[in-house]
Amino acid sequence: MRKKVLSVMLALSMTVSGTAFAPAKSVAAAEETYRYITMNVPYTDFYAAYNLTDKAVWEVEEGIDAVSTATTSKFLGTTGLAKGTYNNGTYIMGVTIPVAVSDEDYKELKTNLTENDNYYFSDLEELPAYYSELEVEGDSYSFSKMQDTKVNTDYLSVEDLTLVGGYGDYQITLGGVTTAGGIQVGEDKYEEYTIYGAILNTAEGNSYGMTALENLWYGTRIDEVEIAWSVIGGQGLQRAHGSGGEFYQFDMNGATLSGVILITDLGVIDISCGTDGLKLDEYYTGDLSALETSVTADSDVLNISGVPQDLKDVTVSVSGNLAANAEIKDNKVQLKSKPVDGTSYTVTINSSNYPAIKRTVSTPISELQKAELQKWVQKGEEVENYESDTDLREHVREAKELVENADATSVEAAELISELVGKVKKHYPKATATATLKGSVLNITLDVSLETLVNPTYTLTYRSGRSQATLTGGDLAALTQTIAETPIVDTEYTLTIISDNYQDITATVKAEAKESDKPAADKPATETPAGETTTKTPETTVKTATNVVTSEVKKPAKVTGVKVKKNGKKKIKVTWKKVQNAKGYQIQYATNKKLKKATTVKVKKASITSRVIKKLKSNKTYYVRVRAYTTKSGEELYGSWSAKKSIKVK
Repeated sequence: MRKKVLSVMLALSMTVSGTAFAPAKSVAAAEETYRYITMNVPYTDFYAAYNLTDKAVWEVEEGIDAVSTATTSKFLGTTGLAKGTYNNGTYIMGVTIPVAVSDEDYKELKTNLTENDNYYFSDLEELPAYYSELEVEGDSYSFSKMQDTKVNTDYLSVEDLTLVGGYGDYQITLGGVTTAGGIQVGEDKYEEYTIYGAILNTAEGNSYGMTALENLWYGTRIDEVEIAWSVIGGQGLQRAHGSGGEFYQFDMNGATLSGVILITDLGVIDISCGTDGLKLDEYYTGDLSALETSVTADSDVLNISGVPQDLKDVTVSVSGNLAANAEIKDNKVQLKSKPVDGTSYTVTINSSNYPAIKRTVSTPISELQKAELQKWVQKGEEVENYESDTDLREHVREAKELVENADATSVEAAELISELVGKVKKHYPKATATATLKGSVLNITLDVSLETLVNPTYTLTYRSGRSQATLTGGDLAALTQTIAETPIVDTEYTLTIISDNYQDITATVKAEAKESDKPAADKPATETPAGETTTKTPETTVKTATNVVTSEVKKPAKVTGVKVKKNGKKKIKVTWKKVQNAKGYQIQYATNKKLKKATTVKVKKASITSRVIKKLKSNKTYYVRVRAYTTKSGEELYGSWSAKKSIKVK
């Protein structure tokens, strides 16, 4: 076998000629030049040099949704969540990394490849700081490890172990590996980076390879990179999209995590979990085959049976605020309200000796859903191009089968209704809308008559964290609507109008203050009789006697101008501007940007606008935010949070 091994001197002394780089000559180095390229390397080849001990999720087989994403749009262009990877249009296949290859092997590399193929490559014009070395033997390629990083890793850590998450049985956050600002290499210094892979090492001596989207999450909606993974004996989480199969399950239930290896364009970065490591709570591995849960829309009871007898201190929680740590009595759990059709609920079985066991439950398909499916089946069959629309005909077939399926759930029905309606409506005409939102008044303008829309409804939604929240909605009987809940000024809302005979109509509208709330334009002052004052509320202007306290104005109290500064060893001082109508303030601080498990401090006097936080740990960066509340209890009607501020405690 021919070996092409680069000299250690190669990385230290190079000469450049076009895109070819010549290594410094030495007795040990062959007299040949090398080229530097970026190459699409399959996960299997990429991780081979790292001697992983688990059968890896990155061994993609035909028909196995091993590393595909929820929607293919997430990895188009290999940016954002899928930065550093390449795909075949359906699956993420591997990573695109810098590679060193000899001139001789360079000539043998295939040239009839496309940018989504394995081993597709393009020349680099500059010497990469870190790279993998390629050896070619016939049609066989092997890739070396990338070099260890030279950047400072003192600011990196493994934080926030979470159990029973939505993307895995365990989830960790990589402190200092930010998604927007780069990787932290100094107190106020960050380096841009690209992650190619991550390896979880355990104290038991095992190592496990992670992949983009299945395990690695670094979208800008989170502050720092997260890694989530499933294990044998865990929840058996199902993918929501793609094949719908289970997430890959690693054999590390209850292991102790010793560190995380990040493979990046800044080299191989070793992030330790500390001297004792990070112990992963062991999931229950006993027999759960008899565990059953069910709910119906006409009952406020969860039926549950088959809970293992060796679970101690069992309580049950049901998402949607249906139950929280409730007891099981006669195989039933009392719910706070009845379940809603079309909603998937998570049943969490808590115990004192194991992590939670989760199951998903929904109501059976309802008669209303059956009628809705049948309505859109008929509408689908009536469209002009029905016979030529294979996708629509397939959805019509699925809808007919679901209506006849005695075991169908309302969630399945809701999803299929949404898909079927979309397939039918793409054959319908389009309309456009514009809107204004001043105070609580929504005015809509359509380019078609409102009367032409059949059964029109509307919703106003807005971005809330990672998802959309609904401000208001209902039947659209008129183009002017008065909204019960006051919109937040300068917030962008999405107006969606749905009908039975047009494609869905959407428009963006920014909330404005109502006319009476806007500052007057140089109006002359009016006199007030002696002994009286004029107090303006959000609703009207009323006269009150002097020294009489006006009624509380319940508007969100926004905190701005927060400052955080050092105030001696292991202390920081937080100050903020006084907020009108505030009844007090709340401070939260933690060592992670998302403020998970944050410490909360209440300042019950609205006149106080500063607080010294003590008992902090040295050499930690703390993130702080403040908000005002407008009720004396501080439990209701909280105002807006300030932006998070950070400071390093020496």
